[in-house]
Amino acid sequence: MKYLAIDNALAVSGWAFFEDEKLVKWGKFTTAAVDPIEERLGKIIDNLDILYSTYKFDMLLFEDCQAQSNRNLQTYHKLSMVKAMILYWCGAVKIPYECSSPSHWRRILKEKYGITFGRKRADQKAAAKQFVKDHFDVTASEDECDAICLGYAGILDKKSKKTAW
Repeated sequence: MKYLAIDNALAVSGWAFFEDEKLVKWGKFTTAAVDPIEERLGKIIDNLDILYSTYKFDMLLFEDCQAQSNRNLQTYHKLSMVKAMILYWCGAVKIPYECSSPSHWRRILKEKYGITFGRKRADQKAAAKQFVKDHFDVTASEDECDAICLGYAGILDKKSKKTAW
């Protein structure tokens, strides 16, 4: 099974391509903050199209957005638009998907590998980078590492849900 994982965001989105549990390729794409929101959302769709035509993945794994505090509602609103565009794209292209919260994919890696992500964003990013270095021998950006961790946890989660029934 081929998976594409995305740490989706409006500015920088990390991505990781897996064949089964094997990390094959990773990268990131950006949109310019000076561009209107509709153009930025369109560029996210364009990048999904490019990644799909390049890797022919069977499933998309991406991160759910969450409101972290009242001070960041505008960011949450924009990330909700990104999520909606990804859902629209999955429906249009007929690609199955899994959308998982950051706490869910981090818990999967913690349970399997004992990794602790911490509560602060900087600690979580550092832990993801260290896990990717230790587990895959890869040095990558924060956004790419989050995509790799999210994707790997999503694959482990799907694998654990398989039953003989």
